[in-house]
Parts: sequence; C-alpha cells; structure tokens
Amino acid sequence: YLQSDHKIHLHCFVGTMDDVNLFTSYFTEIKFGFTPIITRYNFLHTTIQQLELTQILSETDSPYFTPDELSSFSRCAHPGMVYSVVEMVAQLRHLPVMDVACQLRENARHVYGV
Repeated sequence: YLQSDHKIHLHCFVGTMDDVNLFTSYFTEIKFGFTPIITRYNFLHTTIQQLELTQILSETDSPYFTPDELSSFSRCAHPGMVYSVVEMVAQLRHLPVMDVACQLRENARHVYGV
C-alpha cells in the first residue's frame, strides 16, 4: 500500500491522458518518464503536450532507446542522449529548451532529492 502523496517515477511511460488521469486520480506526486522513443512515435506527443510540465521526467532507458535522428549511427543509447527528450518536449510545448531543461531538472530533484 502506498500513500497518495508517495513520490513516484513512472518509468518509460507510453500512455495516453486517460492513463495519466487514472494514475493522478490517486497519486498526487507522480511523475511520468519519457525516453527518446518520443522522437520516433507521434502517439505520445498529445500526452506530452497536455501533461503539466511539472509532471514530466526525461530519461534514456539506456541502452535501449536511441533518438530517431541518431539511430543510424548508434544502436546503443547512453545518458547523454537524454537531451533529445528535452528538445522534443520543448518543441512540442513551444517552449525554450533551457526552460524545459531547468524544469525537468527540478522535477528530478523533487522525486530523487539530487
């Protein structure tokens, strides 16, 4: 049993806003992690656009998900590729990359205290 204010990082999220609403109806401190898979598949774009920026975390899920623009060069992802997630979130939300990067950093700090 988890309390409703338990801090949660929902790793490698690939859901819709209906899924988000299901989780957030109980968990108030949940964050949704997105990987470079968002550079390949458009089905997540609506979710990213509708989520509060404070609910988004960026991750790579290394070594599995390379960004689309790098997939012909590398089959193996690494932590440095997290920037492609930040760029895509910024693009989808029409925000400066640095603003998104700073907010996602704060989101990670909130969940992990680092």
